[in-house]
Amino acid sequence: MERTALFLLGMLALAAGGLSAAPGAVVTVVGNDDAATDRQAIQDAIDAAGPGGTVELVGTFQLDGERIEVGVDRLEIRGARVDADGDGGFHEDWPDGRDNDGDGAVDEDDWDAVLRGVTGPGGEPVRDDGVNGLFNRAFTVDGAVPPVFGLTVRDLAFEGFHRAIELLPEWASPTGRCEDRVRVPGSMRQARFEGNRFTNNVLGITVLGDVAQSAIRENVFERHAIFGPVVEGGTPRCPLAGGGSIPLELTPPEEITIEDNLGVDSPFGTAATINTQIRANVLERSSFGILVAEDTGLRVSGNRITESDGGILVFGGHRVTVIENTVVDSFSGAELFDPAEEVVVASNEFSALIGVFVVFGSGYRIVENVFPASGFVDVWLFSGSTDNTVINGGDPITVLDQGTDNRLVGNITPF
Repeated sequence: MERTALFLLGMLALAAGGLSAAPGAVVTVVGNDDAATDRQAIQDAIDAAGPGGTVELVGTFQLDGERIEVGVDRLEIRGARVDADGDGGFHEDWPDGRDNDGDGAVDEDDWDAVLRGVTGPGGEPVRDDGVNGLFNRAFTVDGAVPPVFGLTVRDLAFEGFHRAIELLPEWASPTGRCEDRVRVPGSMRQARFEGNRFTNNVLGITVLGDVAQSAIRENVFERHAIFGPVVEGGTPRCPLAGGGSIPLELTPPEEITIEDNLGVDSPFGTAATINTQIRANVLERSSFGILVAEDTGLRVSGNRITESDGGILVFGGHRVTVIENTVVDSFSGAELFDPAEEVVVASNEFSALIGVFVVFGSGYRIVENVFPASGFVDVWLFSGSTDNTVINGGDPITVLDQGTDNRLVGNITPF
């Protein structure tokens, strides 16, 4: 009764004929920690708030595996904002800025609204099940026709989902199953995901296809089996219930910014995007820090990565710049694969067993990086590498060149 009462109180100026709120309505929903009611309560609130409205979530929401559709113009879904120093940002406030309960740790108690997915006996998130219809999402934009502008999701905690948030505006499906997907002329612009916490998910935020001018900013990602955030174009495969998969042709996402996030055991990734920025993130203790593949106009800058197997992994691309990043206590600072065009790795600080490892790539320029504590070699041009350039005008660096037609310029000591 308490949730129902607050839900009704939060709706402003409801029309007498149905659940249609006035523009700018604020709808408050209190979670019951009940899979039988919580998902529908949130969906009803979104429908009632409408374009330009706000849905405020309070308490714990146990979802049932079915997705909540959030494709509404200028909709804001929020929890409670915490800004320790009053400057309007969170990044520099960690950890104290999120330690609301004073226990010395940033944990689930520091977010007032928590959404929980379906988990197995060991607490692991249940993955997609196309046979039984379990899709274990929180929020989804599916087939955004007409285009969706200005979605904001902030200050919420997401735990135990296969995909906590999924944007797939170009492909619609009434069931969510790949068998039922139909391509539509859908798109999204100016989406924002800020100040959220994603924990123990397979994927935190998944952006697929025609999404542009959007930001993933000042979130915390912890313990993700694949990626914290991932932004992808190209032609990924969509698994079928009976086995096999089908391709989903995607428009490249464009002008996406991923900045000032914290990732713990949660790699960040992009593929086939245009003019994406990955900057000023802190990533710790993951299999790799950042993976980028076949992007155009990508800039990876000012990130700090510690205790990873691979710091920054680059699979080709066009006009990609990896600059002024710091990788510490890792197997490699940067690993480069596949042919590239105008891909530059410059002015980074790599303290790793191998500073830069060109595995089988070509067309890379490795320029004026520093290697304070390389355990084996500063730059390794492996046997599959060809037509790469290493330039160094500072203190001597060591280069192991096992490739062909590579160019070594400046103060370089052959290994």
